[in-house]
Amino acid sequence: MDLTAGLFAWAFEIWPSYTSAIVLASLLISLLFAPLIVVEVRQEARRMRHARRYRTGDRQLDRAFMLRDVFTGPLLALKAFRGLLQASAAVLVFVTVMGFSQLDPDNGGGPRYLEQDTALWLRLRDTGGELPLGRVDLARSAYSALQEDGFGAAVAHSVIPLALMALYLVRLIRFGAPDGMAVRIVIALAISLLTPGAFVLYLITVLVANTGVMLIARRTPAGGVFVGRS
Repeated sequence: MDLTAGLFAWAFEIWPSYTSAIVLASLLISLLFAPLIVVEVRQEARRMRHARRYRTGDRQLDRAFMLRDVFTGPLLALKAFRGLLQASAAVLVFVTVMGFSQLDPDNGGGPRYLEQDTALWLRLRDTGGELPLGRVDLARSAYSALQEDGFGAAVAHSVIPLALMALYLVRLIRFGAPDGMAVRIVIALAISLLTPGAFVLYLITVLVANTGVMLIARRTPAGGVFVGRS
């Protein structure tokens, strides 16, 4: 958490705005996953080219073949590894963001995990742990705003979660509806409404960055062949 908090503090030094600092730090975190995404996309492309050579025209047989081919195991392992890394990073960011709104007497009365006397530490101490963005406090969730301040505040705090949901739906549609799409949407909606706005902003940044890397990787020549949808 100290490392993650230090990254946010460094971003705030460069760009003294809560929103900009969160986006900048989130973008740097998301870039760590870019090489894995590129490898994953190109592995998927090799798998699809391999499957086209043995396509029978029977969808069930073709699907069964693709589930047994030599590319499936490594591809699933790669996706699981990337998912584990991204989940771990998300947990670290979530705990760090929650710590921003928790003023700790043992840390000079400032937020947890942040080094004392940094610009972000001083600003959060002065604001009582709030992360204001207009009428929205990025340290709060839409659900907590509804409980504490009523429907009007909840509506204002729902703008960022709704933006996340819109981007997530576009990505699901663009890359093909996966199995369990409805369940994924429900989980994403719950996360976006129940977690602080700063964390939702992190998710938006990572989603946009990862999608951009995937699109670039699909349109970049790999071994003389453009990677694209079949």
